[in-house]
Amino acid sequence: MCKACLILERPLAGIAIGRGILRHHHRQRAERDDRRHANRRDAIEALLPNYAAQFIITGPNNGNNFTTTSATVVLTGNAPIEVVQIGVVSGQATVSVPLTWPTATTWSVTLALQPGVVNSISIQGRDRNGAFMPGYIDSISITRQ
Repeated sequence: MCKACLILERPLAGIAIGRGILRHHHRQRAERDDRRHANRRDAIEALLPNYAAQFIITGPNNGNNFTTTSATVVLTGNAPIEVVQIGVVSGQATVSVPLTWPTATTWSVTLALQPGVVNSISIQGRDRNGAFMPGYIDSISITRQ
């Protein structure tokens, strides 16, 4: 409870006047909080265009298919700010792997590659609830020799 509320709640304060002022005080405080939250929301929304990004694999090999002798690969890419998680589908299974977000719109992940086969890898954007987001998908094929 704020200082004004404590003062107005004291027994010596006029009950009718005190309660009326208290209601008015809380209404003003709620309106002030609503304005402050609206201002913060507007400021954040003004910044969002700075974080626009296409959902793509950017590396290695500019996101194009390639062949390697390495047992692992570090995939990098871009994702718009509304993508919170990325699901990695390798073969038939969705793999849970830790992602790194170097910036608000770039990500990287290290994956193990199966030897002697084409490793078909898809990435899928997920929202804050973990649900797949339609349209946010890209794939790459990496052959490990």
